Amino acid sequence: GEGQDYGWSNPIHEYFHIAQVAHTARYEQRTTDLMGPIWFWEGSAQFMDKWITEKLQKEGKLPVLGEGPYDFIRGQTWTLKAARAWWAAGNRLPEVRNVSVLDANPPSDDLLRNVGPWTTAYLLHSIDDTRALEDKFYPVLRELGFEGAFEQTFNLTVEEFNTVFDEFMGKSVEEQLSILPGWNDYELKDQAISDAKS
Repeated sequence: GEGQDYGWSNPIHEYFHIAQVAHTARYEQRTTDLMGPIWFWEGSAQFMDKWITEKLQKEGKLPVLGEGPYDFIRGQTWTLKAARAWWAAGNRLPEVRNVSVLDANPPSDDLLRNVGPWTTAYLLHSIDDTRALEDKFYPVLRELGFEGAFEQTFNLTVEEFNTVFDEFMGKSVEEQLSILPGWNDYELKDQAISDAKS
């Protein structure tokens, strides 16, 4: 619920951005070249804040706020519904790599908050490693650059990812939801599928 979003996921989201910035070099040397595309930069923070909130609550390391523990899959179900609509309207991941949310014409909220998290979900699922950003990608980012770290971590180039993600967005809701961590044990699969389709 709202208590979870503002109580935990928002601070975790901003903390994740701090960790991202820390890996792009010392403050005075920061470069957006290492940040990568906005769908990656913002999408990974959107995905991780929700995933980490649920994970830590399940482990008893984070108090439950509001009506109950955060339901990661339920939250992702609503982002999938909006992402599918945005994609169906002919939108795609932008070619411009370093579009900033601070630009005069910033990217759409749908790209940042709905499609972006699904790019991260796809990438982490593709290598079966929810810790890949922290353990594999960011530790080599400065050395290899964005493109090199991306390819070494996820075993495909950004261009190849754009192609496979486009194919993924054309799949059924059931296939899309099944890539989420925790899906196999999720008890409300039918409701999630129905919500994403409605």
